[in-house]
Amino acid sequence: MANDFGQTNATPIYFAVDRDMTTTQITGNVVPYFQGIMSVLNSSTQNPNGYKVGIYGSRAVCAYIRGSFSATTRYTFIVDNSWAGTFNDWNLRQYNFNTTLGSGNGQIKIDYVESSSHGGGGWK
Repeated sequence: MANDFGQTNATPIYFAVDRDMTTTQITGNVVPYFQGIMSVLNSSTQNPNGYKVGIYGSRAVCAYIRGSFSATTRYTFIVDNSWAGTFNDWNLRQYNFNTTLGSGNGQIKIDYVESSSHGGGGWK
């Protein structure tokens, strides 16, 4: 499906854990979620385009997933800086949440995102 949208081969597909989680929640819910994801993306038969695992989540989630799976698995991380945990191996880091740009009907809210030396994790 990613290929149908024009996603470049060997780039990350991001899977979100869009909330702060305790270790118990991570081990009981997030780990099985990523086990399923990785069983597909680590299979050359099911993932012939070589898409990588991308993770959007708290520092705690990203650190736990990084430490729980094989070092040969390729990850890209987007870290939400407002949530718990310590994790410095991110590709993208969100900060300054809900910054307002514009005014009136043209007003929008954005989050700032910083790219690390590990690369931005984007594909187009």
